Amino acid sequence: MKNKRFFAAVSLLLSLIMVFGCFSASAAAVTPTVKVKPARTTFYQGIDWMYTSGTTITTIGNLDISGMVITYGDREINYQTSMFGANMYAKAPTGGWKAGVNQAKVYCTDFSSSSEYVTVSLTLATVESIKIRKTPDKTILVEGEDWKRSVINDVEMTKYDITGAQLDVTYSDSAVKTVSYPENSRVGWSVPDGVDSIKPGDATLNLTFCGKSAPFTVSFVSGSSFAAGDVSLDNKITSYDALLILRYSTGSASLSDLQKSLADVTSDKLINSSDALIILQYIVGIRSSVK
Repeated sequence: MKNKRFFAAVSLLLSLIMVFGCFSASAAAVTPTVKVKPARTTFYQGIDWMYTSGTTITTIGNLDISGMVITYGDREINYQTSMFGANMYAKAPTGGWKAGVNQAKVYCTDFSSSSEYVTVSLTLATVESIKIRKTPDKTILVEGEDWKRSVINDVEMTKYDITGAQLDVTYSDSAVKTVSYPENSRVGWSVPDGVDSIKPGDATLNLTFCGKSAPFTVSFVSGSSFAAGDVSLDNKITSYDALLILRYSTGSASLSDLQKSLADVTSDKLINSSDALIILQYIVGIRSSVK
């Protein structure tokens, strides 16, 4: 009888030790910590994220928190990106992303509710103002190519290629980022508020980005406004016009139909170095005209 009691007591003691040991191991295993913070914790409106409507935010792809290391039990989990994506992901806090500081959840194993995670402060910076660094490549807009006249002689234009436009964007954290079109398709253009119609001649349009705008000047002109040889459409004949012809002939530049007609000063329906030579001769006074 004594032996039975002894073995029962030992069994109970071993059971308690096992339960306590499992509890301790479990408690230790579910305490992930951040060993190394992400290399980047601020993400920028129009570059990394956008509002979808009102104050609702959608991120553009996964927020890249490269460099982050989590200690999880006896393991270290390194955040890294590859052609297959990231092996950890910063999920939005309860209620979704918001402008400003977010306490994001970075999961250690998977995205299930039972998976352990750490919280990391990630900031979504908003656009405060924009400034034009470079206007679009095309600011002289030609009738019949880029716009047409309405019945009341106004400019009618629905499309405008703003390739080459660059903006310096100031953010809520005082950072300044340069964005370009078409690399960033969120750079756009608009007619200024309160303008109901635009007349041919010089006019003001806006470059836009994330609800902010900055004005610049364009010219709505007719093809008859330009002399032969004025390939750059600046009402001057200079060496730059000859350079444009040479670049076009080598395939390194494109010309509109109007520019092609002005470039063909030899009237041989070819645009090549012969046209460029005539323009250069005119500039230095060897010729009295380009035609």
